[in-house]
Amino acid sequence: MKINFTYGTLLVVFFFAGATSSYFVFKSSPHLLQEPHEIFDVANDTFSLVNPLLSCGDFEFPSPKVTAKLKVDVEEYLQQSTKRGDIVRGAVYYRDLNSGPWFGINFMEQFTPGSLLKVPLLMSYYRQAEMRPSILEEKLTLTEDIHVEQLVPPEDPIVVGGSYTIAELLEKMIADSDNNAAVLLFNAGDQKLFNSTFIDLGLTPPAPGADYSVDVRTYSSFFRILYNATFLSPESSQRALEMLTKAKFKEGLVAGVPENIPMAHKFGERELDSAASLKQLHDCGIVYMPKDPYLLCVMTQGRDLDVLGKTVARISKMVFDAQAK
Repeated sequence: MKINFTYGTLLVVFFFAGATSSYFVFKSSPHLLQEPHEIFDVANDTFSLVNPLLSCGDFEFPSPKVTAKLKVDVEEYLQQSTKRGDIVRGAVYYRDLNSGPWFGINFMEQFTPGSLLKVPLLMSYYRQAEMRPSILEEKLTLTEDIHVEQLVPPEDPIVVGGSYTIAELLEKMIADSDNNAAVLLFNAGDQKLFNSTFIDLGLTPPAPGADYSVDVRTYSSFFRILYNATFLSPESSQRALEMLTKAKFKEGLVAGVPENIPMAHKFGERELDSAASLKQLHDCGIVYMPKDPYLLCVMTQGRDLDVLGKTVARISKMVFDAQAK
């Protein structure tokens, strides 16, 4: 498993630090919850990743395929994983993107998002590109003073002295989870637009140098507003989701679905306490099952990243199998 651990600068602390404390709120009712669903007509090949629902004439939601039993099964699996010591804690958020039912398990527990915060940074750049398209062709150069080391670097990392377009850096940041690309982009980006991705969701933006934590349901909102194109235009939302389908991390959600199923996702990790060997691994995204796309976000904490990855993959498979029935 290729995991990125450390970011040695204040900006990196801003992006990937988080409080280790948490709180727990969980309702044991097995019923699926309902939330409003937004529909608009973008059902065509151009917007294949953005809300593929066609709203015309009388629209009838399909019956949800995932029942309350899946929630019970996933909760039981998490409890067993905790008893075995595979994880210390975990949280899950699922949402059917066609009909709207969702369930959450420990969905108000707080986790350190890590590289998951690269998604709102990506969104802020595409927001800037809507106003000034040429920004994606502007170049930035990585210098020694802002270079950060990664415990396990990307296969093809950006290098000191290298000059890259913002479009190239965005792909490096998302597909390879390149931390130096993220630092460069954050330094050069519009802080107000970055903050607006949080503020528009009613969230407090991260503060430089401060701990930051988020729950699994709240973080999933970034993918929801991409899917529904409510923060970016449909064109920009499509481009952002296409970028997220290029993510090379395969040990989490991707490992739980067939290879032919597209997925727009991002993983995040963080080593919280080296003395206690506490680590967190998360993976969140949209699984584009034909006619039945769904959003799944899993956050975990434990002592072995490989085991955490397998836990995420198992939950992903449970959800996919239930959705496929």
